[in-house]
Amino acid sequence: MEYTPMEKDVLAMMQRTDFKNLSKGDVISFASKIGELRPEVAKEVLAQFQSLLD
Repeated sequence: MEYTPMEKDVLAMMQRTDFKNLSKGDVISFASKIGELRPEVAKEVLAQFQSLLD
């Protein structure tokens, strides 16, 4: 998946190359930026977070 410049900025802030295998800390650190992500990317991120809670 090709990320938008804003999504790349979030990844850079988190020092990551993609949104796979996020930890709880990762999710919390960028939660304030989730509204700036494309909806399909935000859904993937939230799905990763949900899997941490299961």
